[in-house]
Amino acid sequence: MKYSLFGLAGLAAVIGTPALAADIPLKAPPVAAVYNWTGCYVGVEGGADWGGTRIYDYLVGGYITNPFNFSGGLLGGTIGCNYQFNGNWVVGVEDDLSWTNNQGSATNLAVATTTNTLHENWIDTLRGRAGIAVGNWLFYGTAGAAFVNTKLTVVGLAGTFSETQTLTGWTAGTGVEVGLGPHWSLKAEYLYIGLGNPNYTSMPSPPIDPRRLDNLNTQLARAGLNFRF
Repeated sequence: MKYSLFGLAGLAAVIGTPALAADIPLKAPPVAAVYNWTGCYVGVEGGADWGGTRIYDYLVGGYITNPFNFSGGLLGGTIGCNYQFNGNWVVGVEDDLSWTNNQGSATNLAVATTTNTLHENWIDTLRGRAGIAVGNWLFYGTAGAAFVNTKLTVVGLAGTFSETQTLTGWTAGTGVEVGLGPHWSLKAEYLYIGLGNPNYTSMPSPPIDPRRLDNLNTQLARAGLNFRF
């Protein structure tokens, strides 16, 4: 009889367990929110820039320098807007303005006492962006217009002459951006800027000595921190 009571108690415990489990509320696992890049933003950016060119002299009728390079740093600000659609596609527009000390020099091939120095003062790019979002990462390509303020200075026996121009060109590049939360993101990008063959015509030595910078280009590698509204 004692064994029967123990058996009945065990059977009751087994039968009662499903009923007890049914009374415990079940909670679904939390679903991670999808990161959304839609919105406008402002930010700061900085990095390094470099480039190259070669100087052609119209009075001489040929190149007066070998190809030479220039380099420096840049620091500035960014403003833009993104729109995310069809799940993970992102398009947008972005403008940035950077101060730069990018510069380099080359001496004349025939007259070693004459030095030509190119200095870039600021760079502005206005670009479209398009890319794909993977979680809180955005991988994108970018292209648009570039505006670069330049100063060409010639120092020789006849004195020092300079001319400042704001040049218009094109730019293209690629980058990656990672969202740090609902408002902040970090980015890293590379841009190539092509400025063509600009003429500098006010060099008065002797009375007029126009020059052309062949295949003038600038390249940027920079990082940025954005705040999205």
